[in-house]
Amino acid sequence: LMVQSANDVAVMFAERISGSTAAFVKAMNAEAKLLGMTKTVFVSPNGYPPPKGSNRGFDVSTAGDLAKLAGALVGKYPEILSYTSLAAVKITSLNGESFEYVNHNNLIAKPKMRMPEADGLKTGYHDAGGSSLVLTGKRNGKRAIVVVVGSAKAEERDEAACKLLTDSLGSLSW
Repeated sequence: LMVQSANDVAVMFAERISGSTAAFVKAMNAEAKLLGMTKTVFVSPNGYPPPKGSNRGFDVSTAGDLAKLAGALVGKYPEILSYTSLAAVKITSLNGESFEYVNHNNLIAKPKMRMPEADGLKTGYHDAGGSSLVLTGKRNGKRAIVVVVGSAKAEERDEAACKLLTDSLGSLSW
């Protein structure tokens, strides 16, 4: 789920953890409130847009709220970075079939774009919202989290996130 966007897996986890997607989304919104994510409203477990003809609506958030979520996630569950920093993951099914999933975070997965400090966290894309990235990285014991939302193309998203992370980790002000 965290290496390569798997919207179906997010729904599966929601149903397994809370019994239904509606119950999981309710818990997501309660947690968002606790984290101070004042401009976020979740309506799905995966951020995927509503199906055509649906009156469900879209998930709504801001770069600032997503940064709060990322900080809380990395702070409480730092082991997640051992997954989100993988360029790819291989999974073998119960019948022995092997699958390889490549990370959608190009700043981790693509050798020519690789940022050695980058270690996560999550990409996102859909037509209505564009290409987004919550990127984390660490240098000299200091961690930075940057968020880029709504880029027209992944290349633009990656360029902006790379610059933001480089500038943040190189800053003398902290």
